[in-house]
Amino acid sequence: MTSTARAAQSANGQAHASTPANSRTAEAIGSLRTRLAALARSHGRDVAVCLAFVALAGWVTHGLWPNPNGRVLALNPEDQTLYEWFLAADTKFAFGDWGLLTDRLNAPDGVNLLNNTTVIALGTVFTPVTLAFGVPVTFALIAGTSLAGTAIAWYFFFSRVLGGSWLAAALGAWLCGFGPGIVSQNNSHLHMTAQWLVPVMVWLVIRLARAADPAARPEGVDRRRVVTSALWLAAVVIVQVFIGEEVLFLTAVTMVVLAIGYALARRDYARRVLPKFVAGMMIAVCVSGAALIYPLWFQFRGPGACPTASSARTSSPPTWPASPRSPRSRCSARRSRPGSPRGPRSTTRSSAGPWSSSPPAA
Repeated sequence: MTSTARAAQSANGQAHASTPANSRTAEAIGSLRTRLAALARSHGRDVAVCLAFVALAGWVTHGLWPNPNGRVLALNPEDQTLYEWFLAADTKFAFGDWGLLTDRLNAPDGVNLLNNTTVIALGTVFTPVTLAFGVPVTFALIAGTSLAGTAIAWYFFFSRVLGGSWLAAALGAWLCGFGPGIVSQNNSHLHMTAQWLVPVMVWLVIRLARAADPAARPEGVDRRRVVTSALWLAAVVIVQVFIGEEVLFLTAVTMVVLAIGYALARRDYARRVLPKFVAGMMIAVCVSGAALIYPLWFQFRGPGACPTASSARTSSPPTWPASPRSPRSRCSARRSRPGSPRGPRSTTRSSAGPWSSSPPAA
């Protein structure tokens, strides 16, 4: 056999060997296209609604995006500066510095981070953005994603958990994510607008109640789902504490009122569900309480904690700062103005990158 014949035979063998591989690749690509097409048909409306919420959030915050490093909100720019300082300070948690007291603000007394709305969880999650692009970009990104994320979370709650139509769910989610109240709070109050965990908490409570119903399935109470719902609820509550305790408190009060009203309307159902539901809630309370006992103690009793009504009877009242250079108040973080010479404006701007001395309002 000549060398030319051998080469031709080798080429034919390689062609036959590559044919099955090419066939498998083509089948995989075809299967992927089929799945994507089916996904688009079944979830096309969901994707469209979510994209609409993202676009709406971008429009609401569009004034910041042309130049986040040089623009501030037209309303409440002082709180924006303070929140940017908080977001810059929160980056330390990503590097293992878990201290809840900082002396980088309100020196020499320092500031109790949990005694302020420092949105530690958000600042930690967005640490890569802060380090890469600066804290003003992080602020603008959180301001937009909080609105869109809240609306998207409520949309899936209304459509999936409550079984509403996509249009009704979209309208309800639009009101929850872009209503006048939450858009107003978006003027620097990030702890109030980042409400995307609220529908998750409500869903987990409903999931726990449904699992605790012995009449829901022939086997009786779904103990596994009761426990998993309680553990997930505890985890979400822990995260929400480090986003905003006000939202968590308002959610808890609202859900208690609704639960009482629902129990009065469906007393037979409430009697069936109550034993296991209470057991699951106790699991959630114990787990979250064990994880939060030290942070909450530090918030209310640690250094820099503001005195409560009960402690005011046994301790001397805090003195107000005589001047910006000599703060004496135990709650001095709330006494100082962000625009004062010792406020966080210069600190935040220098840590975030180049800032103009008089940035235009967005």
